Amino acid sequence: DKIRKERAKVFLELDAEFMKALETGADTSAIVTEKQRLRDCPAHPDLDAASTPDEIKAFQPITGVTIE
Repeated sequence: DKIRKERAKVFLELDAEFMKALETGADTSAIVTEKQRLRDCPAHPDLDAASTPDEIKAFQPITGVTIE
């Protein structure tokens, strides 16, 4: 749930970048790829493999965001 909460903020930023890119005709593929990566974070194999609270806390899938 914490990953979902934190990634919501990043999605807002990416959505704004996406709209700006559409308006200017710029390539949106990197934004689309990053949004999909964020969608996949809660089901990431490293998170599934974590067996202790410390291992779960060590999994930080969002660049520049620390999930506690």
